[in-house]
Amino acid sequence: MNLNFVVKKTFQISESDFNSYCDIFNLIFKKKISNHDLKKKYLSGKDGYAIHSLLYNDEEICAGFTLIPYNYIFNNKKIIIALGCDAFVKKEYRFNELILYKLYKNLTKTQLSEDIKFVISIPNARASKYWEIIAKWKKIGNLNLKIFPLNLFKMKFLWKRIFFFLNYFSSDNNNFELYIDTNKSFLETRFYGYEKYKNSYFKIYREGKYSVLYLFCTDSISSNEKINLFRYLFKNYDIDFFSVCTNYDFKPFIKVPKYLIDRDINVMINKEFEPNNYKFSKWALSLTNFDNR
Repeated sequence: MNLNFVVKKTFQISESDFNSYCDIFNLIFKKKISNHDLKKKYLSGKDGYAIHSLLYNDEEICAGFTLIPYNYIFNNKKIIIALGCDAFVKKEYRFNELILYKLYKNLTKTQLSEDIKFVISIPNARASKYWEIIAKWKKIGNLNLKIFPLNLFKMKFLWKRIFFFLNYFSSDNNNFELYIDTNKSFLETRFYGYEKYKNSYFKIYREGKYSVLYLFCTDSISSNEKINLFRYLFKNYDIDFFSVCTNYDFKPFIKVPKYLIDRDINVMINKEFEPNNYKFSKWALSLTNFDNR
C-alpha cells in the first residue's frame, strides 16, 4: 500500500482521474450524477475551480474532501468563504479514522494562500460528530425547512388567497451582515438546469407522496418581487408545497416541526478561522449557499 495525500485544483485533475473520482462519488453517496454535472458544480467557484484534497493509493483515488470558494459580502466588505463538501473515504480504507482529518488539514495552507477566511459546511448527523470531535469544527446554527401549500388537496384558490392575505401583514428582514455575492457567473453555474423566474430559481422534487417546489435566492428579493414571483408560481404550477430552507424567516412560510424532518441541518464552521463578534441570525444562509438540492 502506497498512500499519498495530494491537493489539486479541479483543472489539475486528469480526465481519467476525474472519471474515477465521479464513479467513487456516485458509489459512496448513492447518486447518479454525470461527470459533466459534477464538474459543473466544482466550476461554480468564484474563479472557476474547486480545491480538492485527495488520497491516492498508487494511482487509485481512495478518499477526498473539497473546498469550493465563493465571494461573500460580510459587513459591507467582500471576502472569500469556502463551502466544505464531498468528504468521503472508500470502505476498505476506513480503518484509519484520521484520514478525513488529514485531508482537511492538508487544505489549511491552501486556504490561507487563497485568502479564504473560513469554511462552512452542512454535514449529516454522523459526520457532524466527526468534524466536531476530531477536526474541532463548531456548530453555529441550523437551516430550517419552511413550507407553504400551493395546490394541496387541489385547493389552490384557497391557498392563494391565504398566502397573499398573510403576506400583506408580514415583512421580511433583508438587513443581513453576511450574504453570498450572487453575481451572474455564480448564478449560471450554481443553478445550471434549474427553472427560473426573473432573479429567483427553483426546482421540483418528490418528497414521499408530495411534490415540493424548492425556492432559492430568496434573501434579497423585495416585497414587490416576492408578490410577482408567487403570482407566477400559483398561476403556472400545480405541485403540493412551496419550500425554502433558510436560517432566516421567510413569511408567511411555516417552519416544519423537527419531528417531521429526518435530520437537523447543522451549519458548521472550521473553528480555528471563526470570525469575531458575529451574529448567526444576521447571516443570510440557505440551500443557495450549499450543494444540497
